[in-house]
Amino acid sequence: MSLLYNNSLEKVLPLVEQLALSDQGHKISSLSKSYRQRVSLARVLLHEPAF
Repeated sequence: MSLLYNNSLEKVLPLVEQLALSDQGHKISSLSKSYRQRVSLARVLLHEPAF
């Protein structure tokens, strides 16, 4: 595995657990609105925005 892939997993896995996203494997279009919002939040947090 590449170094970039390993670093990505190190970022993604904690977010998935914190936002309780680990129990889903469905397409985003089939998820509830609140679940889609959590997915969107996880995507934003992956880029480590400055607050």
